[in-house]
Amino acid sequence: MEFVNPTPFAAQPFSGHDVKDREYRIVVMRVGYELVGVGNTGLFKGRVPDRAFCKTFPQNSY
Repeated sequence: MEFVNPTPFAAQPFSGHDVKDREYRIVVMRVGYELVGVGNTGLFKGRVPDRAFCKTFPQNSY
């Protein structure tokens, strides 16, 4: 399997096995976001910042 991470977030692919020894492909990704208030409602929504919040590393291509 070829894994290419075109996102600005750090990611790592790996294989895992369940208790019946079935193999699964798994991707773990760290995503940075900011909580932004929605008016004076006391509610918040997640927003990916415009600036680079998480570093991208060249070794994130597999």
